[in-house]
Amino acid sequence: MIFSKGLRNDGWFPSRMGTAPAQSRLGPAPGSLVISVFIAAFLILLPSVTTAQPSVNTQSFFGLQPQTATDGPTGPADAKMPWFESYEFRTQTRDFDLDRQEYTFRLSPSTRAKVRAQESLYRHLGNSPDFEADDDRCRSLADRYEDWIELYFLRRQTELLEDLFRVREDEATVLRRLAGTLEVNWSEHVSNREDRTDLRVELLNTADRERYLRDRYGLGQQALDFTDLLPPAEMRRRLEAALFAATDPEMDHKLETVRREMELEQAEQKQYLDFAQVRYRGPHDNPARERVAVGVALKLPNSGNQKLKLRELELEAESLRRKQGREAAAGAADYAARRSELLGMFDRYGTFSEIYRAEAADFADLSRAIAAKQGVSPLPLLKMKARSLRNDLKLLRLRAALYQDYLDLMERSGALCTATGGEVLR
Repeated sequence: MIFSKGLRNDGWFPSRMGTAPAQSRLGPAPGSLVISVFIAAFLILLPSVTTAQPSVNTQSFFGLQPQTATDGPTGPADAKMPWFESYEFRTQTRDFDLDRQEYTFRLSPSTRAKVRAQESLYRHLGNSPDFEADDDRCRSLADRYEDWIELYFLRRQTELLEDLFRVREDEATVLRRLAGTLEVNWSEHVSNREDRTDLRVELLNTADRERYLRDRYGLGQQALDFTDLLPPAEMRRRLEAALFAATDPEMDHKLETVRREMELEQAEQKQYLDFAQVRYRGPHDNPARERVAVGVALKLPNSGNQKLKLRELELEAESLRRKQGREAAAGAADYAARRSELLGMFDRYGTFSEIYRAEAADFADLSRAIAAKQGVSPLPLLKMKARSLRNDLKLLRLRAALYQDYLDLMERSGALCTATGGEVLR
């Protein structure tokens, strides 16, 4: 839970400083009165002009460090495949007699279907996305969403803890005044002191955590504006409309690769001309024998190795499709279960809010009744105020869990990784 981490603490509470009226034995000279008023007004407004900084809201927070675009292709996007796959030049000597040397030139051609299949596979591989980098970017964006939500709850938690600390200090003042009377309760003294210590420690932890997050994003002392943050009711509506992202781009890319490899293998099996060659033989003793010979080599599409290769690719594609189906079914079932659980959490949040609201209304009536009487100890009023603040802290922590689970499901649905401007939370 993020609330165990903590906010920055530059001092417990704002100091209350009084101002005394300026006194002077001599009044201002008439000619300098206007100038004095102008200078005084300027000095009063100067701090607000020089130190004012624009507040950071959800949209501007996600614009502090723009998300990098998806990496481009890892290789050339296109290439022309050769119509001749190999060129061979061979020579053979006869008793090292150069006049009787033999020369052979061989060409291994390709086919139109094979060239197209090769170019298709090359473009596909050359434009392969960097899935690992995409996952890193998505995780980085999800971390940014979680950090912004944490900053919101740390800020709100600090306000509640400081209010609660003040109430407990007021309680301590009242208890000290009752120390010499018969109404003294020493166990309440002990409980109050322990509670104030725990609150100070929690505030320090909260302060450290907020300082870390501010430094991480270079926020400094800028004010944080959470007014555009998505309310729970809208969060629930979006969650009900969100669907599970059953597609897996990496698996689709693997299947497409295997499909194009199969096309290339099938095109190779339909290539019947293996090679053509021209052979030249040097002078020899028998003039009736030819010196130049032309030949071709044909192949039949019944090669065992080619059939095995094609069957291997078919089995690989079938295995990938089965795996994709299993993962999609398991992911959809898990998503549906987690969404149902989260919708139940929204219902409980609403129920708890109503319960605490009813208690607060009763406390308000009781407070008015106590205030109408004279000579009544203020301790019950302070205890009711402390109880209301602790109820607000409970609701705050429950709301934090709602936001965190909501972000997790939006990431599973595929909506979070494309919402680089904080759209999921506003």
